[in-house]
Amino acid sequence: MPKVTRSSTPPRRGRRGRGAPSRRAPALWWLLAALAAALVAVVGVATVQQRQRQRASQSAAALSGRPVPQDVARNLGAIPDATWNRIGADSGGALKAVAAPGAGGAKPVVLYIGAEWCPYCAVLRWPLVAALERFGTLTGLELSTSSTTDVFPATPTFTLVHARYQSPYLRLETVELEGNTQNAAGRYPPLQQPTASQEALMRAQDPSGDIPFLLIGGAFMATGAPFSPETLKGMDWQTIAAGLPGGTTAAAQAVVAAANQFSAAICAVDGHQPARVCDSAGVRDAARTLPQPQK
Repeated sequence: MPKVTRSSTPPRRGRRGRGAPSRRAPALWWLLAALAAALVAVVGVATVQQRQRQRASQSAAALSGRPVPQDVARNLGAIPDATWNRIGADSGGALKAVAAPGAGGAKPVVLYIGAEWCPYCAVLRWPLVAALERFGTLTGLELSTSSTTDVFPATPTFTLVHARYQSPYLRLETVELEGNTQNAAGRYPPLQQPTASQEALMRAQDPSGDIPFLLIGGAFMATGAPFSPETLKGMDWQTIAAGLPGGTTAAAQAVVAAANQFSAAICAVDGHQPARVCDSAGVRDAARTLPQPQK
């Protein structure tokens, strides 16, 4: 093995005197000062933006629990047929077939289980409410947002905790499990408990217990949001609802497309009633996206 030797000659040093200042020092200090200033600016901007987001989230959260304003309710319940038909449905995917539609008899049940803090539940409620308004009258709807401390904070939505529904075609059952504001222990307050039969349905169809859970007539199920909560980012209830009649915004198109698919699923389980809704071009288009039950 060769022997490694080191030179005994010490490395040469510069010829500065002991008291001579370094020529690199001023440039280095200027660079460090510039970097520090840039960092302060970035932190300052980020802090301002964070405070703006927090104020917006707190402002939205403060409106939770209030009745839905008339303009929002009107836009939700009066989407023109032309808009429904023009948008139709996207490629589908929001629903899963879990059984063949029933042969009639008792009114089919639309079962929703979610929580106010959940941003994915927040998204699902928009098309669910829009679809339900085509088959009956929904009252007791209140403003709500998803949690301000979770992902997609303060997504504008509604709460169904006091909802009542009248329809000649179907029954609606809703369960909002928890509120949207954490207590000192970091927990969301409990609101409603599912009945034994509701819990059994959810356990049978969704063993993981994911929310939102939507079961239409025991035949079609949705777990998760029909579109990303990012679609509603930076918007309030009025802005989202105002876009629905025209159907020109990305948010409106996502809501109407999902509502068309929910409508098609309801038509499939309620005997295809009312014909004005079930025979519309938008619902027929959505019906083609409905999955078939696995044999």
